[in-house]
Amino acid sequence: MEEVLEAAILGGANDEEIEFIILDNVLIDRDNVEILEPFDLEQMADEEVKLSFRFERNDIYRLRHYLGIPENVRTNTSNRVNVVENCGELLNDLNNLQWLNRDKLRYYAQAVQAKGGAVRNCWGFIDGTARQICRPTIDQEDLKGAYTGRRHDAGIFRDSGLYRELEQKAIVNQDEKYALYGDQAYGLMELLLTPYPGRPDDLLPHQREFNGSMKLLRVSVEWGFQKIKKPEIIIRIQDLDSMYKVAVLLTNCHTCLCGSQTATYFNTVPPTLEEYFGLQYNLEGYV
Repeated sequence: MEEVLEAAILGGANDEEIEFIILDNVLIDRDNVEILEPFDLEQMADEEVKLSFRFERNDIYRLRHYLGIPENVRTNTSNRVNVVENCGELLNDLNNLQWLNRDKLRYYAQAVQAKGGAVRNCWGFIDGTARQICRPTIDQEDLKGAYTGRRHDAGIFRDSGLYRELEQKAIVNQDEKYALYGDQAYGLMELLLTPYPGRPDDLLPHQREFNGSMKLLRVSVEWGFQKIKKPEIIIRIQDLDSMYKVAVLLTNCHTCLCGSQTATYFNTVPPTLEEYFGLQYNLEGYV
């Protein structure tokens, strides 16, 4: 290891590159990387399918069709299918979500208010989450993310272009606008609300009540992060970017099929799987 570091330093490596070398050679034991064997869905019992994948067998067949995975592709955990290429647009721009329309925004805003929220037009909550991985340097971008762990939430939000998407999606007219709610790090904007700044003892009663009600509800944003199982990542062996995006897509599909803690808490019904994928129905079924 000392020889590797010495060669890197002599070669002009910067601090970030040296850190990566340490992670790559010390923290990752490549000799003990678990290589999962291929599996054949057709040979698995129904109970094993549900336990392994959290989906019923028939739902997996539907997902395989909607995600654009050919039926003749043998399912394999190490096989990189084109799921992100086929469906990644559902993750990278709110305007690609056909089901998220005026009625849905109003529906979610009413659910937040019914749960005790002090804001009439808040339809959701925003936050970032950290995943411990080797620092990505190439081919790792957008979900929104990934971003380096030291990045500030406000900077990530600005770079993501999400506010532009909100302006296109969440403004119905001058009298009907729907906003997200986040912590003070994001900064107050027309479509992004934040708590009143200051210590609770320094705030007026109505300000404390506002902050308290929204803080209680904002915890729900963490439930979505928790539902996504974090895989064990080996950088440069596994494609972190596509793996996490596929995990998010499948988590969203699971919510469409089975609900979620967030949906139960706010007493809302998720979109159907077909609505999520923007599928249209004709006499022969969804296409």
